[in-house]
Amino acid sequence: MFTTGSTTRIYWNPLVAASQGSAMRTYSAFLNDRWRLNDKLSFNVGLRWDKNLDEDQTGVKFADDSAWSPRLAVTFDPKGDGTWTLNAGFARYVMAVAQRIGDIQSAGGRTATSATTTSAPRSTPTRRREPADHRAGAQRPVGLFNANGGTSRTTRDAPAIPGVTEKIGEGLTSPHGDEVVVGVSRRLGSKGWSGSTGSGRKYKDFYGSNVTMDTDAWRTRPGGSTTWRS
Repeated sequence: MFTTGSTTRIYWNPLVAASQGSAMRTYSAFLNDRWRLNDKLSFNVGLRWDKNLDEDQTGVKFADDSAWSPRLAVTFDPKGDGTWTLNAGFARYVMAVAQRIGDIQSAGGRTATSATTTSAPRSTPTRRREPADHRAGAQRPVGLFNANGGTSRTTRDAPAIPGVTEKIGEGLTSPHGDEVVVGVSRRLGSKGWSGSTGSGRKYKDFYGSNVTMDTDAWRTRPGGSTTWRS
């Protein structure tokens, strides 16, 4: 509750449904092998498989996808004596779906938010030394609010209702990043070494949201609703 002048704004945050507990599971398996072709050329080859199987706090499955992640690294020694070494590699990294995204459409364990306004007199300041009864001061505008429609009153702003105002759209997949590494090194005497390595990463399938004016029963909201997808 927030009062400005003679206007009182009341926020209502009901718990929509109890949480059943979420389940964020990732199953993985990988193979890796190092192959030395000769004194000048060697390879490191790997393949990883990741499967994300996730359920939100109401037990609804919101992610069920899998992806392959290849890994390849090449090392080249021009003279075969370790003086100079050139290396390059490529790797893909698959990430789990963030729990915050998974819980966006879950009604379990989350509260809704709505705000209404009403006019009510503010509490009269007291000059007595004994502490004022703040509960009584709060009950006056709340009582007036309930007497004039309560939660059936028109909201001041668009309400936020878990499981309604935001949904996970079709095609939500696990984000991943592709990395390329290139480097060169040189041996300095019997104990020294110098080198330089550069890398670059490109991320894909990040989460994004868009606001629509759809009025489907499962996502009706004044002013539109937000749908998240990769």
